[in-house]
Amino acid sequence: MDNIRIGVGSKNPSKIRAAREAFILIYGGDIEIIPIDVPNTIRQPLSDNQMIQGAIYRANYALKNAKANLGVGMEGGLVRNDYGVFVKGWVAITDGSKIGLASTVSVQLPDYIWDIVVGGIVEELEDIMVKLTKIENIGDNIGAIGYMAQNKYSRTLAFRDAILCAYGRFSREELFSIGTEEIMKIMSKKETQS
Repeated sequence: MDNIRIGVGSKNPSKIRAAREAFILIYGGDIEIIPIDVPNTIRQPLSDNQMIQGAIYRANYALKNAKANLGVGMEGGLVRNDYGVFVKGWVAITDGSKIGLASTVSVQLPDYIWDIVVGGIVEELEDIMVKLTKIENIGDNIGAIGYMAQNKYSRTLAFRDAILCAYGRFSREELFSIGTEEIMKIMSKKETQS
């Protein structure tokens, strides 16, 4: 396929870099990245489900509005569980008929971050991270993930890696086309010894 058009549902520089790096690894240099400004449906996602919904929305919006071969959505957020508060992200890739999903790494943050966001003191994690780190527009470059990883990893790399993994839904289509009966037959076959 010549000149793959990829709509990216964001104007955020770190997400655009992530998409460019990932799709160059997947397709080589014959790609066109088209950033699309997507209206926010939620300011700060606070669960995996909210991040996945946001990523899918962004991917579909980008696919349609960029008139692209693929749409990519990336949505970061916070999750809280019995072990603490974590920042992470989700990626959705769509061609209009199927959706590939993958999450980024997650990084532990102080519990008070959850309370500040949920309490409405700030709208987004970036507002807190800028004050704590003194790094303006931290979400446009290393992000909270990169800061916590001592600048040895970044938001760009986290989303790039998740895009590579989400693309498995397309590159490994044969796994998704196996029906229940067929997989049961495959699983019931005994391995032959040589």
